[in-house]
Amino acid sequence: MRAIGGRVLLVLAALIGEAALVATPASAQQPNIVVILTDDQRADTLWVMPPVQKLADRGVRYTNAFVPTSMCCPSRTSLLTGRYSHSTGIWGNRVPRGGFHVFVDTDTLATRLDAAGYQTALIGKYLHEYDGSRIPPGWDRWFAFVHGGDYYRYSVLDQQQLVSFGTRRADYATDVLAGEAESFIAEADPASPLFLYLAPFAPHYPAIPSRRYQGTFRGIEPWRPPSYNEPDDSDKPRWIRKRLPIESGPMDAFRQDQLESLLSVDDMVSGVIGALRDSGRLHNTLIVFTSDNGVAWGEHKLSGKHTPYDAASHVPLVVRWDGGVQAGTVDRGIVAANVDVAATILGAAGVSEDGVEGVSLLEGRSSMLEEAVRQSRRPAYCGVRTRSRLYVGYVSGEEELYNLKRDPWELHNRADRTSDDLTRLRELADSLCGGKVPT
Repeated sequence: MRAIGGRVLLVLAALIGEAALVATPASAQQPNIVVILTDDQRADTLWVMPPVQKLADRGVRYTNAFVPTSMCCPSRTSLLTGRYSHSTGIWGNRVPRGGFHVFVDTDTLATRLDAAGYQTALIGKYLHEYDGSRIPPGWDRWFAFVHGGDYYRYSVLDQQQLVSFGTRRADYATDVLAGEAESFIAEADPASPLFLYLAPFAPHYPAIPSRRYQGTFRGIEPWRPPSYNEPDDSDKPRWIRKRLPIESGPMDAFRQDQLESLLSVDDMVSGVIGALRDSGRLHNTLIVFTSDNGVAWGEHKLSGKHTPYDAASHVPLVVRWDGGVQAGTVDRGIVAANVDVAATILGAAGVSEDGVEGVSLLEGRSSMLEEAVRQSRRPAYCGVRTRSRLYVGYVSGEEELYNLKRDPWELHNRADRTSDDLTRLRELADSLCGGKVPT
């Protein structure tokens, strides 16, 4: 983040549909920071969330925000550290590839902001395989799911106390987390800034909606984009060609449940905004709404994530900071949502960005890395994404190249054609991965 005259500038505005720089100084006082991180939320689902859309109306909506590794634990550790998976060593959700017991958590947003005088809180999901054995360093308030999240019948470590929840309406996890977040904001010392990391389990599978929202989207038109159960996959890599078509009934039901579960997240956002307003903090709070990764709804015969395709790697990203960003901006630049958000937060707080591999949202980027190791029958790959191209190179030697402007559904693989694009992006991907992606 660029500093001028000791004042931090976050510069984002819209000019004929493109991002442009404007000199809009934020308060010289350290801003409060709130990160709301959903779980497996696609970028194209904000239409069901009016309060989040209102948040975007008061801030910036990024239409090309992607995560470098589209899996929960790798993405979350990248957000917490500002470093890619090839640097954190976190490639998966469980030992030995990742999870709580593998992640080195001694240098994170929490430790750096806590040392800078922030009151810090993690409420919700931390990492896979978190067992409640300790509270990671840097967190003053801790209310985290133990042994994974859920909607009902779950446990949390509330500071040092293990608390279990059941199946009552009042136990619905998203609502419980929202209440804890509002309490943290209300009770925080007004003399010091706060950092709230609020991570609901929604809309992760099984995506159980609150009882008040069950059936809201019953009868919704099925999701059938051109890539759904891709009819002609002859130009796809072998691992895609081997897949059987997705069963439409269960997938349609899951999509409906995801959308309905997001309505409670939207209520959570409203509650957090209200608590910030009531505490007098809203005017100087940097608010980030995003997700750890997306999820496929049948594109290319896929469900879940851990792929380089748009459905899994494209995430929502909305940033509001009154006085720090131009309200109503739509930014179409490419963004590595987790590592770039980490860099932006540290810069806004005036905290060291040493070792952070993301770039501030102020600076922007022209391309970003996509990388993954082999897991769950999905091969390792190293790729690069720009606004108009997606290149993926697999350890098998197979490649994919898509012109996203002409082919947004990633149907026509052009990697079999010698082109300047292919050569340039292959070389760029190799340089970004640096040979660090294990097989």
